[in-house]
Amino acid sequence: MRRLNIAGLAAGFRRADGGVMAPIFALSLVILVGMAGAAMDVGRVMWVKRQLQSSADAAVLAGTLSVASNSSAATTAANDYSGLSGKKNTVLGATSVTMVGGAPQLKCFSSVKVPACTPGSGKYNGIVVTQEARVPMYFLRVVGVTEMTPRATATASARGGSGRSLDVMVVLDATASMNNLDPNCSIAGASKMECAKAGVRALLQGLNANLDRVGFMVFPG
Repeated sequence: MRRLNIAGLAAGFRRADGGVMAPIFALSLVILVGMAGAAMDVGRVMWVKRQLQSSADAAVLAGTLSVASNSSAATTAANDYSGLSGKKNTVLGATSVTMVGGAPQLKCFSSVKVPACTPGSGKYNGIVVTQEARVPMYFLRVVGVTEMTPRATATASARGGSGRSLDVMVVLDATASMNNLDPNCSIAGASKMECAKAGVRALLQGLNANLDRVGFMVFPG
């Protein structure tokens, strides 16, 4: 009887197995690299969308501060705090960001009672900002996806209500040192006393004369 060369058969099997595994490994490597690349592309889109949402939120909050009193100023403020190129919350990772509709949308919400508005009256109490970004793809181009366009929308209404009254007491320092020049004052060449008076005037302008009460004291008398 012929004796089987077990060692030779095993070596031949290993050589045949290696020839099959090489293309399988290469194909698997391509698939893994493709999946990792696709995950990177999608991850960048999600990163851009998060920035879009944050900038849209900031834009509507800035706009609602004056939407009930000055719609033009509200639109300008919303644009300034948007994610558009060159604005305060520019979105990174996108080739471009646009405002859907061309501008912030001023709204008259019937659900907001104060400040109330009538549709068609030209008065508004809310604002909506929708932004869209164009995000280029790198790895997904091999399957025909050259870019993605995430969107983000934010809505806010003007703050209303009658307000809460304030009791304010202003104490003015009248010592001799207040006659010295104040180098930190925004008014050039002003003394500390003049700068303090200017601060009081600014305070009064920001208070509600119908609600707030203000008292003055001078020290020393």
